Amino acid sequence: MNMPKEIRRYCRKCKKHTLQKVSLYKAGKRRGSAIGERRHAEDKKGYGGQKFPKLAKPAKTTKKMTPIFTCPECKKKWNVPGIRLRKLELGCIMKKAQILIPKPGSKFQRVQCKECGEESVVYSHVSTTVACKACGNTLAEPTGSIADINGKVLGSAE
Repeated sequence: MNMPKEIRRYCRKCKKHTLQKVSLYKAGKRRGSAIGERRHAEDKKGYGGQKFPKLAKPAKTTKKMTPIFTCPECKKKWNVPGIRLRKLELGCIMKKAQILIPKPGSKFQRVQCKECGEESVVYSHVSTTVACKACGNTLAEPTGSIADINGKVLGSAE
């Protein structure tokens, strides 16, 4: 799931809406001298194997992500109850990757617009409609294979 880096929400301390910064909760570093850590180490030492059996198939496949909202004016932080998600990304816009695999016999061509005379470089097997940057006239339209080029072809751009 994508989430913006800043969200406008109500701050209970300031008693007004502010543009709050979003971050994710991360567990702190475990202390080896804590009583629970020492007790667990005591139970595990010696013969006998694992204190708790290792689960063959855990019940949950995802972890709960907890967003933290920070008010920029009073610096108060608010934890929101965790959402069970596979992945939570902040400030990301997912876009489909478009990989251009050149077809045999394809090339880049210099095309001159019929209306304004502006010169542009067009791929011979375009997958989307190409318009002139100056006048907006259509220069090339996609077809099954070689594109329909509407303009004067001046030659190869290579």
